[in-house]
Amino acid sequence: MEDESQMLEQWLEEHGDFLFRHALRKVNDPSVAEDLVQITFLSAWESMSKFKTGNSAKNWLMGILRHKIMDYFRRLYSKKNHEEFGEEVLSSEDDHGAKMPGAGNQIQDPMATMESGELRKTLKRCVNALPEKLRFLYLEREMEGNPTGDLCEQLGITDNHFHVLMHRMRRQLRDCFKKHGIETLS
Repeated sequence: MEDESQMLEQWLEEHGDFLFRHALRKVNDPSVAEDLVQITFLSAWESMSKFKTGNSAKNWLMGILRHKIMDYFRRLYSKKNHEEFGEEVLSSEDDHGAKMPGAGNQIQDPMATMESGELRKTLKRCVNALPEKLRFLYLEREMEGNPTGDLCEQLGITDNHFHVLMHRMRRQLRDCFKKHGIETLS
């Protein structure tokens, strides 16, 4: 028992900051990220017998953390929150390739903007400004590349609801980019 306690303390020392940064990137709230990391280590403690010596502790802890983050967002998408968004129907034109507002005012030199880091900074600022649910979907779908079907199943939402949320997320990002003086690239 004492060996397990020491091992867990060592893991906290070695991987705690990494896990916290990952959680913070997903939830954008330091107190929630800290809670998720603590819950991760508590779960690791409770299931220490399942850890196989020789495996990567970091990967094992990361797997637990990912599940805790999904649980956190699943609670946000409870039936109460599901009703808040409703079941709007988007036309396929809106969801698949509608021109972004201001599409006629394209950036003159997109490579110069990217190289200067302005676009990257603005993207980070705009993603962080998204409501928590939409930020999570952006990170999981657009950054991590998780399939739509998997995200719908994990969050307990329909495919149509997913597309409504993605449409809202893209619209908010577009508006945020415009607000920061960056017109659309397409």
